[in-house]
Amino acid sequence: MAADIDSTTAGTPIPLHGHAYMTADNSPAPFVPVTVRVMVKNIHRVLSATTDANGDFQTVFQPLPSEAGLCRVGADHPGVLEDTFQDQINIYGMRFKDYEASYRIFPNIPLTVSAELDNLGDLPLSNLTAAVEGILGAVTIDVTVTNTLAASDAVQVSYTLNGGPVTGAQLVSARLKLTSAEGAVAYLPLKINLAPQTATLAASPGFLETGMTRGAQKIVEFEVGNIGGAASGPIQVQLPPEPWLSLITSSNVPSIVPGQSTKVIVALTPASDLPLNLYQGDIVLAAPYGNLSVPFRFRAISDAVGDFHIEVSDDYTYYVAGAPKVAGATVRLEDPYTGALVAGGSTDTNGTLTLANIFEGSYQLRVTADKHSTYASPVTITAGVTTEKQVFIDRQTVSYHWTVVPTEIQDHYQIVLESVFETEVPIPVVTIDNPRIMPFVIRGEDSQIEIRLTNHGLIAAEQVQINVPEHPDFEIIPLIKTIDVFPARSSMTVPVLVRAKNTAPFLPATRLSRPSGRPLGKSSTGKTFTGCDPIPKMEVKWSWICGPDRRWHGLNAELEFTCVERDCGKEIEDFLESKLDQLKGNAKNFIKKGGGAVRDLGNLPASCLCDIAEIIAVCSGVKDECALAALKAACGIAIKDFGTAAGGASGFGNCWCPSLPSLPGSSSPVSGTPWTPSLPSAVGTPGSSPGSAIGAPISWDYEGADCEPGLHPVSANSSGTRPSLAKSGAHKAGATRPGGVCARVRIRIEQEAVITRAAFLGTLDIDNESSDTPLTGVQLTLDIRDDLQQPANDKFVTRGPDLSGLTAVDGTGTLGVSSTGTAKYTFIPTHDAAPDGPAVYHIGGTLKYTAGTNAVEVPLMPDTITVFPDPILQLQYFQQRDVFADDPFTDEVEPSEPFALGLIVKNTGKGDAINFSITSAQPKIIENKKGLLIDFKIIGTQVGSQPITPSLTANLGRIGAGRSQVATWLMTSSLQGKFIDYSATFENTDDLGDKRVSLIDSVEIHELIHAVRADHPGDDGLSDFLVNDVPDADNLPDTLYLSDGSVAP
Repeated sequence: MAADIDSTTAGTPIPLHGHAYMTADNSPAPFVPVTVRVMVKNIHRVLSATTDANGDFQTVFQPLPSEAGLCRVGADHPGVLEDTFQDQINIYGMRFKDYEASYRIFPNIPLTVSAELDNLGDLPLSNLTAAVEGILGAVTIDVTVTNTLAASDAVQVSYTLNGGPVTGAQLVSARLKLTSAEGAVAYLPLKINLAPQTATLAASPGFLETGMTRGAQKIVEFEVGNIGGAASGPIQVQLPPEPWLSLITSSNVPSIVPGQSTKVIVALTPASDLPLNLYQGDIVLAAPYGNLSVPFRFRAISDAVGDFHIEVSDDYTYYVAGAPKVAGATVRLEDPYTGALVAGGSTDTNGTLTLANIFEGSYQLRVTADKHSTYASPVTITAGVTTEKQVFIDRQTVSYHWTVVPTEIQDHYQIVLESVFETEVPIPVVTIDNPRIMPFVIRGEDSQIEIRLTNHGLIAAEQVQINVPEHPDFEIIPLIKTIDVFPARSSMTVPVLVRAKNTAPFLPATRLSRPSGRPLGKSSTGKTFTGCDPIPKMEVKWSWICGPDRRWHGLNAELEFTCVERDCGKEIEDFLESKLDQLKGNAKNFIKKGGGAVRDLGNLPASCLCDIAEIIAVCSGVKDECALAALKAACGIAIKDFGTAAGGASGFGNCWCPSLPSLPGSSSPVSGTPWTPSLPSAVGTPGSSPGSAIGAPISWDYEGADCEPGLHPVSANSSGTRPSLAKSGAHKAGATRPGGVCARVRIRIEQEAVITRAAFLGTLDIDNESSDTPLTGVQLTLDIRDDLQQPANDKFVTRGPDLSGLTAVDGTGTLGVSSTGTAKYTFIPTHDAAPDGPAVYHIGGTLKYTAGTNAVEVPLMPDTITVFPDPILQLQYFQQRDVFADDPFTDEVEPSEPFALGLIVKNTGKGDAINFSITSAQPKIIENKKGLLIDFKIIGTQVGSQPITPSLTANLGRIGAGRSQVATWLMTSSLQGKFIDYSATFENTDDLGDKRVSLIDSVEIHELIHAVRADHPGDDGLSDFLVNDVPDADNLPDTLYLSDGSVAP
């Protein structure tokens, strides 16, 4: 036979194929059984296969997950006992000793650590290379590793973590990947928290805007706070070199610690002859660990006034008798920077209008009249005089009117919070299917046994560890010691070698019972069946993740050794071969000579054990028939083979029967009274004395006190009883609670956030008075310009048009005769439109249409708007980790204690958030693999210090620039447990198609330990949130998020 591959990696299935032939003529052997023999690290395993019609067979050898080394394979007839290996496969594997690692680092402070890398096999690994997988952000990882890794050796892999500058904490999940030239791969998951140590200054208000009267003083103040995680250091306030701008507060501001603030006050003293212009700039606050620019927009104004007189005419003034002027025309004097109305009115029957007491300065003049064109032009009012203006507007058959006015719209966002809730429920997990292992050791030969594991649970067990005792007489060597992942609902058999040392007791030279006082290894506990000596135990430990905690559980398999000389061993093998028809499953492997025999007396049927005990007794020198009868009776009672017990008792009674215990079926011995058959000295073995026990692997199923010399011991298992030799069954795991296991559900909370935001409504009205000529080819092209007349369409998101009367405005539109049409647009500024302070824009365009054979193109007079900075909102959610509710392990139904879903909304922009509200849906379970019966509800909402209301909506109202607001939803759960693995996402559901218009900048979620009140100077009395941002073994809180938006590490 041969393998399909020459080399592979640990845990990879190995396809095997071969051909069976008749030894007489080398012809194919069809439809015959074949045994495939596999040996790795001197561990033998046997696979079964059957040939097809051509004598060919195939099978697959599945190495254990962390099994590596030279694998030799061969095949032969089941009757051939000696192994002949015909091919070999190199299995390469390595793993990190640690399952994962967590670190907290700071910017520009390198951290060098190391991890142990183990070669799992007896083959060397070469050309080791390292790589880092994951999205590292501002973190860099440099790895240093040796080039080779010797067989069964270990090396240290050194790596250095370094973080770059960040403005907020970054949680990085990555993994270190080591690869060898042979294909072996090892992974080490890394969790890295890069924590900033910087200050973040914020001003409230975020920008300064006011008017300043020439020749007078104006006081302006703003507040500067530190919402970062470190002190700012000394701050220097720097003003632009304007003669009318000065500081009232000191230019040197002491360091501001997180959560604190201070005021900055400036004086505006414009000279009486300062030009009446708009003055813009920035006030800079320079600090060692964080700077801040506060933009300003100050306008010089005058308290001197003058009058304005206007006369409006049109075509009729020149072509109609009496030269009539335009009566009823609307006249507006608008602020040139904001477009706001300063003064206005309608012309009288003479087409004139006088506006009195207008403050001197420049204005935008706009004149409109029904069925006339629009006039727009700047005009300057001079103090103490009347400014005259004559205006001509065209009379139109087709008239149009274009306006852009401020409006408010609602901005909608969908926020999705997902978290995994974990609770412990009473479900069994892992068992040792053969908790009592009885290695049968023949002098000069290695014995192979097995430990059989089953994961009955619904989750995978992790880091299964097989720990063997240190025994003075035996080497106990499992093929693998660690199973990284033991899949759910699966079984696994791990071969174990047992090798006798020179000190091992072999019958008949030494009795099986150990001389009193001879110690076993440090891991050995329990009792032997023949006295009070300790019974060695093989420990199996495994774990699973429950939240951030790793839960460990363990149980033991008892080892009871029987050591015989070769002649005695051969007699037992010959006996078992004669009983081959009674042997099934694992029992058949006991008699396989050569490599691969699984010599565990515990696998043999009960009917064979008493005969084997008798063979061992004879081998050890017991010849007397009475003694053998007593042994047979005792064995029958032990294994509950009542026929054997009765036969043995009858024969023994003929010799000496002072008092025999009643057999089961008549009257049983008193519970708790141990009984061991004793042999009289006249028939004892050489060197024995009355009362000494026969050295044979027999145990009794009676309960009793701890063993005293000559008495039978009780089992050390969890039930307090010891199973009989013939009894099978698993030794169940102990858990944090008996049989407990973690169950997880993923819940989703969907919330809708609504914010009132500033926008602008543009309206085009077209009136076609013609009774016989419709308008066709209507097209409107919009044009947005900034205050420097540069194109600015890209700084707005435009919705529309919403049409009425018009069929379209893309060049295909029509407007019927004697009808009116309207096109409306909504202009939404992006963040770029006014990043630091108010900005002026002009929105106009071009209107085209065809009337009959005449193509008409007219400009839309731009309307002036002022855009103010947006609020920029950062939403920080806090999901309480620990939930106290009903305990599924008790009969009593414990009440649920409300727990918090907290929220801090921090406005880091320079504009106010208006009418901000969040409405939450009830939690929904979206993933429940175990079908856990559990329910979650939101029972109330609290905003700031307001009373709790039975509502799902949190109305946070207005949130000023640089300010924060707090809300809390109170929740309940029907089961106790804790939340893990949080996530938060959001999207603008209004589909504006541009992230620059989103007023919500970010949404994040933190693990909340508890909502608290931080007692510090200036405390606002609102809830603060104590969280665990950095994973650690004790899950201790490490960061305090204050209600004012600052962070206290």
